[in-house]
Amino acid sequence: MTRVFCWKLVVFATLFLTLPSSYELRAQDTSASLTGTVADASGAMVPSANIELVNPATGQSYKAITNANGSYTIGNITPGPGYTETVSRQGFQKTVLTGLYLNVASTRTQNVTLTVGAVTETVAVSASNQDVTLDTTDATVGNNF
Repeated sequence: MTRVFCWKLVVFATLFLTLPSSYELRAQDTSASLTGTVADASGAMVPSANIELVNPATGQSYKAITNANGSYTIGNITPGPGYTETVSRQGFQKTVLTGLYLNVASTRTQNVTLTVGAVTETVAVSASNQDVTLDTTDATVGNNF
């Protein structure tokens, strides 16, 4: 009976030691990620803001746009120092963050607050159509006959 027990122990030990090597080993993640939110000065989230992340040393560029909740994520970034993040949205001043370091196999959270910028839209009001009269006392439009 001890021979059978020894034989089973040898078979079990052999299977136990060779089983892990039969599985395919996954490669270690060597990229970095950047995530965050974009808000205005009052704390309201800013959707559709353009995010551009650039490594000036390599010229490598990554782009994203904030979602309806003002958040963004950029993945598969080559890790390293010196990244520049530019955040822009119409009606706001462009914000540039420099010297960002992205570590291997980690996600950096970088929240940005945009400042309201000068609005360059022009509203033109023309009084060339004299046929329609605007009654400013009750907001009705009427024509004189």
